[in-house]
Amino acid sequence: DRTLRRTTNVDKLFPSRQDHDASFFNWTEIRSLNAGLWFLRDDPYWTVQYMSEKDRNRTANQTVCSLAELLRLAARTNRSVIFSLRRPPPQHPRHQLWVSDALKVIQRSSIQPEQ
Repeated sequence: DRTLRRTTNVDKLFPSRQDHDASFFNWTEIRSLNAGLWFLRDDPYWTVQYMSEKDRNRTANQTVCSLAELLRLAARTNRSVIFSLRRPPPQHPRHQLWVSDALKVIQRSSIQPEQ
């Protein structure tokens, strides 16, 4: 998503910035957001009813993970990862470097290419 509005509580923590491009939030701000309550509320895969109370509590307290964390988890659990990269807007300081930034993270993660 271009914004953090659909999948986090950005409207509560940063109400004046809820329509801002996600790339303009720093990591501390992103990490402060709750990224699980929306899943319980919207139930996008119709699976919440089958979750245990423990899983619901874990989901309700999810934060946004970094790409590095996602790749490490996938490598550790031998899972495949599919993700989309989106170029930050022209006024973003990393606008020209976004692909090389992502490639560095992927290379440092030690995830196998087939994953």
